[in-house]
Amino acid sequence: MADGNIDDEAHSCLPPEGSAGETPSAVLSWAPTSESQESIGALHRVYNDFEKICSGFWAANMIRTVDNGDMRCPENTMRVFARSHVTHCVGRITEAIVLDKGRPDVAAAVMMQLLEDGDADVAANMASAPVKRGKPAASFRVFDLMMREGESAAAADVLFHIVREGDAPVVADLLTALVMLGELKHARDVAALLIARGRHGAELAEALGWMIRVGEAAAVAEIVAAVVKAGGLVLACDPPVAAVVLGGAAPGQSPVLELIRMGHVDVVAKICGEVICQKRLDLVCGCFEALADSGRPDAVTEVVQILAMLHRPAVIAQIVAELVGRQRLDLAASCLAALLHGELLWAAAATEDHMAAARVELELSRRGLEAQMVHTSMLLIRGGKVEEWAAIAGELLRMGETAAVAERVAALMDVIGPYLTSSAVAFLAHRTSARAVAQLLLELWASGRNHAASELLAAVANRSPKIARNAVILMGQAPSVAAILVRLAGTGHTDAVVRINRAVRAIGRSTNRHSMTTV
Repeated sequence: MADGNIDDEAHSCLPPEGSAGETPSAVLSWAPTSESQESIGALHRVYNDFEKICSGFWAANMIRTVDNGDMRCPENTMRVFARSHVTHCVGRITEAIVLDKGRPDVAAAVMMQLLEDGDADVAANMASAPVKRGKPAASFRVFDLMMREGESAAAADVLFHIVREGDAPVVADLLTALVMLGELKHARDVAALLIARGRHGAELAEALGWMIRVGEAAAVAEIVAAVVKAGGLVLACDPPVAAVVLGGAAPGQSPVLELIRMGHVDVVAKICGEVICQKRLDLVCGCFEALADSGRPDAVTEVVQILAMLHRPAVIAQIVAELVGRQRLDLAASCLAALLHGELLWAAAATEDHMAAARVELELSRRGLEAQMVHTSMLLIRGGKVEEWAAIAGELLRMGETAAVAERVAALMDVIGPYLTSSAVAFLAHRTSARAVAQLLLELWASGRNHAASELLAAVANRSPKIARNAVILMGQAPSVAAILVRLAGTGHTDAVVRINRAVRAIGRSTNRHSMTTV
């Protein structure tokens, strides 16, 4: 009987039948009832009340000791909690001091004293803990007070160490709050100090990156614009910061687009110009490509136009060359087209890479902008940049675009006259060979521009008979050669014909003498 009772008791501890395949957790699991939930809620309320009383006690004690001029007790209290990784308590005490007792000055004084004593990590913990607990108002009031009392450097130091402690989102929240609450000046000063004090651009860049990721690109744009407009262009172009600002973010998360939308195109242009001067052209062109690919090529052209107005043609030339090198001829051509439409021809005439310039010129001609390209050529020639024009023309000839160059030369003769045009063509011959002149003359005659062909040959003969002679010889027995010479004589350019004939006879005599000497 006893044995049966024992067995019954033993079996009562085993899982019920049919539950052999169930896990212990499934057997022991239970769902909280409404009564248990209410009990847990009551327990939480009691704990919160107790915590509030304790934090209030610590806060009152710290305020009293600070008012009495003793910073040791508050410092030691925060050190113990922070170094014990009890961040929750640090946050509650800071909130009690600032929000419940209304003494942000005490919290600020403790933070600054901790900084002075070399406990920057504790000060950072004290500043970030309320934000982590969802009470950013406490930290904001402390920083706002520090900034108003001229302690911007201390505020920047605290924020710097917050990022170093791995809490960049906290700094992002505080900077966003400063902007949203109309304290842009404070956000600007903190940002500038974070970069300037020891070149901590990486820390600010990390915080700005968090702001962009959570949809606060507009706040980033406002801070950057404020820094640049206050004379901090070099600070805003610190490598990590510039990489974040110009980085190819999505259209809705691009500080560059936000700057343009706010009317700060000049800020974007200045940043691009400075970044290119720092030899980081790829960063700017990457930004332009991202803007164009996201459907905003107009934003790129706006920036390029402002760069032209800022008298940075060399920068534009580098951008165009780099875009062509990246196989973005369309975007490069759009940039120069915007300059041409905006009558900024002198900026469009600047070149960095002659081959790239030649390819862009062809693209612009196909877009119906040949008249503007003639004007840019005129600016180059009249501005003493004949070698630039000749280099581009030489590239076009190498690409087999003789007709395009001939058309440009004919138009130039109408605009600036045969004399200046012949100087450019002569330089082209010096840079390449007289064959270039021969090609142009034959193309002009073949396309019906007889007058242009004869006038060009006459001007070249007057400037350099040797080049004219070589061109005529290279044209060989083509019927157009005799026709051009006859037209020269018939249009009053007999002296040019005489010079060419003399040069040809001179080379003939030289050849005969050489043959006799050889024999």
